[in-house]
Amino acid sequence: MTSPHRPLTDITRDLLQVKAAYTAMMSDEDYNSYDKHIEYDLRSLTDELRDAGVPDGVTPVTVDGQRAEIELSPMMYADVRILS
Repeated sequence: MTSPHRPLTDITRDLLQVKAAYTAMMSDEDYNSYDKHIEYDLRSLTDELRDAGVPDGVTPVTVDGQRAEIELSPMMYADVRILS
């Protein structure tokens, strides 16, 4: 038996938080190693999106009243952009 998937908005919200953490880490001149927790989170969220049936390409979604786009492509982690 498979468990139900989380709502796309919840997955997107988590992806936005991980992307913000990744961006902050990359802008820190003092970091000296890639944060494996961020990589794990990106991989897990990408897998969760694929398991939920999100196709490769751009998928529009609304999160907390903001329009956003999730982008999936083969061999890459998911990306997300806020549009408004």
